[in-house]
Amino acid sequence: MTGSGKTKVGEELARQLECNLLDLDQVIVEREGSSIPEIFSDKGEEYFRQCEHDALNDTLYMKKNIVLSCGGGVIIAERNRQLLRENSIVVWITRDVELVLQNETIIARPPINGDKSRYLDLLLLRQPLYQDTAHFVVENRDVEDCVDEIIKLLALCE
Repeated sequence: MTGSGKTKVGEELARQLECNLLDLDQVIVEREGSSIPEIFSDKGEEYFRQCEHDALNDTLYMKKNIVLSCGGGVIIAERNRQLLRENSIVVWITRDVELVLQNETIIARPPINGDKSRYLDLLLLRQPLYQDTAHFVVENRDVEDCVDEIIKLLALCE
């Protein structure tokens, strides 16, 4: 979910695993030549979600040994959940909701757009989808502890 710390955790995890970090939103930005807010504003969420699916599909089939940080809404589409479950090890990173709601930068991101109640609604809607998709759930209280826990969980998959 937005504000869980996916980027910071992903960066540290990739560093420790000595592999590359790919941010799916950045892949979309590079392909489209527009920022995520611009894509939402100019072309709508449906267009963005199609771009997101295409980028996810291409990334999962073309890249190996990467840490992939996905936007919080990637799990909305069943086809994306299936791609993730079948072609990766999915770690759902959670974070204390009150901490997220206190961060105005996070709350300003689309599709929340400054509306804290929208964040809570999205969280309630998405939680079952994250649960359905994730192989593991890790709470992010501290980036280093979160990464250590993920590495221990990944070792169980070997």
